[in-house]
Amino acid sequence: MIGHNPQTRQPLFSHEVVVNLIAGTTTRTGLKIEAELDTNAYPQGIHVTD
Repeated sequence: MIGHNPQTRQPLFSHEVVVNLIAGTTTRTGLKIEAELDTNAYPQGIHVTD
């Protein structure tokens, strides 16, 4: 189990569930959120400068 969503009281079992919960978000002002899981592998230790 990854975590827990207090609004639905459902455990978050996978990345897919987390992404779907984020993607299903809409703000009070009407902003709709889009999300997708990025499964690409990225090198570790890379630092991004400002």
